[in-house]
Amino acid sequence: MAATVDDDSRAVECSRGVDATVRVEEMLQSLFADRTDGTCDRYAAELRREGINDEVVGELTVNEWAVLFGGARGDALLAAEWLAPAPPSTAGGAEPPQHLLCPITYELMDDPVILVDDSYTYERRAIEEHLRRNGLVSPMTNEPVSGILVLSRALRDGVSAWREENES
Repeated sequence: MAATVDDDSRAVECSRGVDATVRVEEMLQSLFADRTDGTCDRYAAELRREGINDEVVGELTVNEWAVLFGGARGDALLAAEWLAPAPPSTAGGAEPPQHLLCPITYELMDDPVILVDDSYTYERRAIEEHLRRNGLVSPMTNEPVSGILVLSRALRDGVSAWREENES
C-alpha cells in the first residue's frame, strides 16, 4: 500500500471505491466526531504517541486497532473496515455479498476455513497470518483459540457459484 505525507500530517493511500489519500485524523473524525466524550482526540493522541505512521496504518489488524483504542473492539472494527480496500468489483460491476468476503482482508475468499473456536469463516492465508502474528486469539472476538481450522466446503461452493454468475 502506497503512502504519502502531506503538510506533515499523516495520510494513507486507501481505496474506498475510488483511490484517495485519507488523513488518519479525517478517518477518526468521520467515525467518532459525533461522540461527546473526547474519543476522537484520545484516539488521535494514542496514534501519535505510538508513532503510527503512513507505512503501517493501513496494515494494522483489528487486534492492533483494539490495543490502540484501549480495548474498544467495536471501534477497532470500524477503523479496520474504514481503511480496508473496497471489495473487488467484477466485469458486471456486482459486488460480492458480505458473507463471501474474509473479515480480515475484505476480499472474496478462495480457500474459506472456519476457526472452530469462534465459528467465523476466514480466508486460510489471512487467518494463518493473523494467528502467526498475533498468537492464538480470534481476530473477531479477541478471545483465546486453539487455532484449529476446518475447510468450509459450503462457502467455497458458494464463492464458486457467485463467480460463475458474476465474472466474465
